[in-house]
Amino acid sequence: MELGKLKDVVRDIIGRDVLQGHILTFALDSGRREIEKAANFYWMRSSKTWSCVVDQGDYSITTSTTNGLNLPNFKDVLALFSSITDSNQWREVLPGEVFLLEKAYQINAEGQPRYYVVDNTTLKLYPPDPDQTYDMKLWHFEWTSNVDDNTESDELTNRFPEALIYAACIWGFTQVRKDEGRAQYYRDLLRIEIKKIQDLNLDRMLSWRTELIPYRGAMTGQPFVNPNKSISPWGWGY
Repeated sequence: MELGKLKDVVRDIIGRDVLQGHILTFALDSGRREIEKAANFYWMRSSKTWSCVVDQGDYSITTSTTNGLNLPNFKDVLALFSSITDSNQWREVLPGEVFLLEKAYQINAEGQPRYYVVDNTTLKLYPPDPDQTYDMKLWHFEWTSNVDDNTESDELTNRFPEALIYAACIWGFTQVRKDEGRAQYYRDLLRIEIKKIQDLNLDRMLSWRTELIPYRGAMTGQPFVNPNKSISPWGWGY
């Protein structure tokens, strides 16, 4: 559904007399953020490639300060990989626990990144001093924004327009109309829509963990989910 049509629906529900343009835009923006707070959804997935710096183990995620990643809308990590420069093979960098890693590694330990920790908005690599410039790739989730033009649409507005309408109505009835009863009615509807999104999201996450099986030999043509993969769908979006 186009953004302009969504706006018309929300205006008609809340009331055109009280929902001026900038207030309506804020209601829809707030509604999208509330939906995305529920989980890490598939349309929020993105990736960033960069090169770590020799002897630098800490990187700002949200800014470009001191070789930072400059991801201002960052929400969560999905997976991190490193590679030796000019290599054609990525190696996964595993999530770790900061206190155990700080104890395990000397402060000047060198080598290719093997573990990482997200400390607030800082990405910490271990060993803490990379011994060369390694290529890095971060798969992550970002907060998204509504489209700018009323004639445009995106995955959320096309597949689950009701969710965004209900979320905007909750904001409108609580903040503008001061009608908690009607706000609760739309909360109940939104809860149902979010459950639908989570079900689809789980299917998408499981598909990321499906490995292809050769067409010869045992289990011919039978894909399966590898439970040993570190990317767990239960931790990301359900």
